[in-house]
Amino acid sequence: MTVPLILSILCQYINGMGYKAIQGPSNNPAPDGLYISVVAGNVRQVGDVDRPGPAAAADNKYKAIMKVLTVQFYEVEGDGEAIRAVQNALQSDEFDSFVASHSPASEHGKDPGFSVWEIGDIIDNSMQDGTYFIQQKTMTADFNFVDYIGHVSPRMMSVNGTINEEPFHSEVSNG
Repeated sequence: MTVPLILSILCQYINGMGYKAIQGPSNNPAPDGLYISVVAGNVRQVGDVDRPGPAAAADNKYKAIMKVLTVQFYEVEGDGEAIRAVQNALQSDEFDSFVASHSPASEHGKDPGFSVWEIGDIIDNSMQDGTYFIQQKTMTADFNFVDYIGHVSPRMMSVNGTINEEPFHSEVSNG
């Protein structure tokens, strides 16, 4: 899963709800009327890398790295009802099904999707811009996904060393 793909899926879902959603920031002019801007924030790693056991070259093993993407949602020219509808929808079974149906094909049985990690509060971010009052609400949500990195560390066939100053040798005899 990639950050641009997550943003794209979020925008597609919000557009399907009947709201205008755009990926931000953009060098394009802002749309007229109410719209929701979906902006990627930080990506952080949660926990350590999950490393599988030894793998032969023919094996399909992967290191799994759990990531969390923070997304900022901005409802512009609205009273907060649209972003509240999005907040509720992100917690629905329909959203989970939509993500599953719009995620790329699974590679070797690995989950290519993402899920909601945590949803924040809706905050008033309205402002005065010269003579214009711009009504805006904002909300953050965290989404988790997993990066998979191919793993082909072969198993050790023998070990040499010392234990308590005594020579040590061990060898795999069953292949």
